[in-house]
Amino acid sequence: MMSSIPSPSSAVILLTFATLVAVTVNGQCMFPCGEVKRDANDNGGAQAKENGISSSSTATRVGEGRVGGNGGGGCMIGEFDLSPIGAAELNIEEQNLQGNTSLFTFVINLCGPINQPPGGATACSGGAGYVSQYSVTSCVTAWETILGGSAGYNIAQLTYGQSRESNHPGWTANVFLSCGNTVALTPTATATMSEGANASLVTVNLYFSSSQICSSGPAPPTTVAPTTPTPLTPPNHHFVTVLQDNATAVASIVVFSGNGTVVATSPVQWTFSFPHVEVSVDSNTQQIYVITFPAATNNNATLFVLPFDLSTVETFVTTNGLKYFDLQFSPLQDVFYGITVSGQYGRVLSRFTSFTGPNGVEYTPISALPYMWYVNASTFDPQTSRYFGLLNEFPGTPNASHYQQLAVGMYGTINASGTMFLDLAVNVSTNMEPNTTLQVRFIAWSSPTATLFGYADNVIVSIDLNTGSITPLVWFVFGTIAETFFASDTRPELTAFFVSSYGGTRMMAKFDVSDPNNIIIESYDPISTNLRVAASARLF
Repeated sequence: MMSSIPSPSSAVILLTFATLVAVTVNGQCMFPCGEVKRDANDNGGAQAKENGISSSSTATRVGEGRVGGNGGGGCMIGEFDLSPIGAAELNIEEQNLQGNTSLFTFVINLCGPINQPPGGATACSGGAGYVSQYSVTSCVTAWETILGGSAGYNIAQLTYGQSRESNHPGWTANVFLSCGNTVALTPTATATMSEGANASLVTVNLYFSSSQICSSGPAPPTTVAPTTPTPLTPPNHHFVTVLQDNATAVASIVVFSGNGTVVATSPVQWTFSFPHVEVSVDSNTQQIYVITFPAATNNNATLFVLPFDLSTVETFVTTNGLKYFDLQFSPLQDVFYGITVSGQYGRVLSRFTSFTGPNGVEYTPISALPYMWYVNASTFDPQTSRYFGLLNEFPGTPNASHYQQLAVGMYGTINASGTMFLDLAVNVSTNMEPNTTLQVRFIAWSSPTATLFGYADNVIVSIDLNTGSITPLVWFVFGTIAETFFASDTRPELTAFFVSSYGGTRMMAKFDVSDPNNIIIESYDPISTNLRVAASARLF
């Protein structure tokens, strides 16, 4: 794992796992699950209602991922009973600004607050916590309240906070859970501590698996057929692109049909330095959003908003130097998720609610990316509101490395705030030589197959969301350069654009991924304009 140097304005501290030690706590929740701790300024029952937590004396399965009930040892989030998991200690090393390391221990008990200091450390003076952080000899802080949670197929998330009287009331702790092989908590990814605008807003993300988070039934269907078919206008399988002339750097917005024929071209044109452009689609309205950083407009971002037929265009230019990009639309929440630039080397995953209102761009920061790691491509799972960002270290600089990460934002609720970071590595058990370096250039989430696909030069891969393992699936047309890549939300199909490294006609390839282990190349079609496909997104 690569160490990271925190930015003074938006630091991310990487935490490496050392040991995970089970703590026996009578094999059950220490407090009634969902119990709300009262303080001098709060009413316990009111706080319980505000947080959506049930403090019933019987085990319940509460919708929307709430934690409730402890009857018979039960401690539930969704369908998952957390009570057998018990408490655990996690020893980690903090990579600080000077490169030195300090050992910290986190004590985690999902079902109720406990005050159980490890080793010779003193107890937390503020009381018990669901998550507590200790140095070698003393308590650093404790998260004693539940802010919320969510549960899905083989996954769950719990978010803990601190009361107004604690030493860090603005700090939150997210515990991400996935299906595992043992009941005990097992680390699955690098833990992180990230600062917001300052040190008073810190988010801790911890990642574990447990067999208690394995769903009992089959995976839910990924698509729901409409009861009343409605005709699509324009015809199905259209997509929008930003094309760029390599010789002049002039860009234009073009809509294509599924076979690569031009359907509409916008009159708007501009120049930009590749790859500073990104296109997204509001799937509820089919409005197109193109974000770019034209060289002629200094540091400001420019947003073009167009209908699907490109008949009009609205232009919005930020006036405060704000840059944002890699937007992905959540149709369930009617918001965008994407990246804001917080500094020369700082990037923050954010939630956008407006781009065109009187207040300009309105957004809420969620999670800072590891320092000097940038999003190279992104995609979105519209059914569970998960954002996927492909991260590169020092891209486009002499210090660029082949290391890559995957950011996974689980935003099933509008206020969810945690992001998981996975180190990507090639699965050498496949038909690749050991120690092979494979650079993924684009990613696309396929809803019909519930699979995250990646596109590297010459090869389509799948990416495991628990381990970050990259598995090559199909090789095609050696000696090509990947341009862009997207997946259909309605059928198991991928579309990839590429050009030969020796020049020539740009091509569009379609892949049938009904069986991800047996991908079929459906077609190769030339792009009629033969211009660089700098960005693309599915329309219908």
